[in-house]
Amino acid sequence: MMAGFFYLTWVSVSFLFSFYLFVKNRRQLFYFSVSFLLLNLIGFIIYYAYPAAPPWYVRQQGFHFFPATTSSSTGFSKFAHYFKMGIFKSIYAQSSNVFAAMPSLHSASPMVVLYFGLKNKLGLINVLFALIMGGFWFSAIYKGHHYILDVLVGIACAVLGIFLFNYILLRSERVRRLIGKMISATT
Repeated sequence: MMAGFFYLTWVSVSFLFSFYLFVKNRRQLFYFSVSFLLLNLIGFIIYYAYPAAPPWYVRQQGFHFFPATTSSSTGFSKFAHYFKMGIFKSIYAQSSNVFAAMPSLHSASPMVVLYFGLKNKLGLINVLFALIMGGFWFSAIYKGHHYILDVLVGIACAVLGIFLFNYILLRSERVRRLIGKMISATT
């Protein structure tokens, strides 16, 4: 049951944290958003350069490629049945790429949230972010949606996205001026 709850935090925690930054610190919101964007761009490049089937697919189909396969909420059926809700089924019915298990961007997102939570000195909230992150990583593997390697590469993508923003983009005076203009336009 707990795995289902952790998996459901993927969007909600990022969204709520974004809202918090919107209210408290728009500069940090912009930094968070660009780091998040870079993380996802890196992940999408890897998805298409290295299509990888998730564990549930390998259990169902073996290592045979069936391009018409639809995504599956397998592993979360007990959660959905217990709470009498089809949330996972509806989420996975919308999936556009079954062969996008590597890297696990679901596992990378909470890491970016925790990084910016730490950067913004959110105290005990960061403990909650760390628990959610660890719980999510465990759930992704336990429920058969990702291998350990998928999660580790997702973590690497998060680190790379944060690094590219902080140590490449922010070092450019032109980028810093552009960020300043964009932030002042939203206040």
